[in-house]
Amino acid sequence: MDETVLSVMAIARHHVGAESAFALNNPDTDLSALGIDSIEMVSLILDIEAHFVVEFPASMMVAETFRNVRTIADSLQTLQKQKA
Repeated sequence: MDETVLSVMAIARHHVGAESAFALNNPDTDLSALGIDSIEMVSLILDIEAHFVVEFPASMMVAETFRNVRTIADSLQTLQKQKA
């Protein structure tokens, strides 16, 4: 797995219960199935933005962007390419 996926996994582990943390080893696991509600998702997004020093534009603030670790990592890589 690439570094972006691993970083998003590590950040997401802070937002799920201990019983769900292992499920994050699969980057395609649906985050809502792990108990991340809308309030926790906002916190996760803020942590990701702070870690990667990015801001998700309004066009990316949709459920599909934050469905799982892989979709978040893909979105981050898109943002990083746009910054370069």
